[in-house]
Amino acid sequence: MQNAHAKWLWSSCQSCPTCKVQYTNCPNQENSGRSVPGTFQCEKYLVSPADFVSPIPETLTPETVAPLLCSGLILYGALNKLDTKCNKGNWVVPHHGCIQIGREMGYRIIASGAEAFIDLQDDPTIKIQALTDSIGAHAVIVVVGLEKAYEQSVTFLRPVGTLVCMGLPQPDYHLPISPLVCVDRGYRMVGSAVDTEAEMQALLGLAAEWKVVTHMRMIEPAEVNEVAGPLRRFAVEGRAVLRIPV
Repeated sequence: MQNAHAKWLWSSCQSCPTCKVQYTNCPNQENSGRSVPGTFQCEKYLVSPADFVSPIPETLTPETVAPLLCSGLILYGALNKLDTKCNKGNWVVPHHGCIQIGREMGYRIIASGAEAFIDLQDDPTIKIQALTDSIGAHAVIVVVGLEKAYEQSVTFLRPVGTLVCMGLPQPDYHLPISPLVCVDRGYRMVGSAVDTEAEMQALLGLAAEWKVVTHMRMIEPAEVNEVAGPLRRFAVEGRAVLRIPV
């Protein structure tokens, strides 16, 4: 029996104009745990359309692959959206994560544990300019849902740079950038949420080859409340993986 992953994107209609371009943004999509029963609503069995289930390589254990199935896929998809505007060797500021995946794609990453590191609390714009020939990063990926992260991200970009929006601040928050600046500097802005099955399999392939390795802590259901506080404070190193009793 092979392990498989039922994604947040339970299904899309696969027939609307949006699906023909990017089915992950289908306006008629169904989502696990929101519009159809998901992992926590099902006692033993979960039903999902075969086209939207990801087979997991047998060499990967459920606990080590779990972080890749959600946040890992989202990060891979965000980096993949740079392929038409960024080249290998270009500078990318991911704000959080992306290091291993970005390296495999050939990008130069500015983050903790990457080729270069800056302290976002200490005038990061000047330091990024110094690292990037006084021009700015080719792309910035905002992963966390903090308004300050978005405010900083625009100042990191070079002309014709790409901003990838992933983190979700409050719904009434708006990016602090004028159309004049966008026109003058030629910025490209793109949103990224769930991503495609082809991207999922590419990421799992990297994991199976040990090119992407997850850092996680396994927790039991009784430990959920204990871990919730550190998660809110971004104080958990790597990912916390919940073991669901079977």
